[in-house]
Amino acid sequence: MLELMVAGAFERAPVFLNRTVTPAMIRGFYMGPSVEPYFEELVEPLAVMGRRDLSDAIALSLARVRRETGLTGAIRRFDRAHLNGSMVALKRALVAAGNRESRRQEAS
Repeated sequence: MLELMVAGAFERAPVFLNRTVTPAMIRGFYMGPSVEPYFEELVEPLAVMGRRDLSDAIALSLARVRRETGLTGAIRRFDRAHLNGSMVALKRALVAAGNRESRRQEAS
């Protein structure tokens, strides 16, 4: 429905019983990893066409799925957007190295 709305064809698509899209509908939809890219590409076009309510609902839902809310989320967002996830990769490597060291010490 959102893609048709962005394309300007939603009004001409008689297959939908519900003729409106609300932020509550978006908040109630599960956004798993397989559908994230489809929703992400709708954020800007919806805002440009004056549907900031829908755009904001999608952005918030994506942030929740990606665990990018709050201060920690802002850091994750920055890492994903500007550092291609290198901070998360570094953290995982350090944790793994620490776990290996702990196991080594326990074994000795």
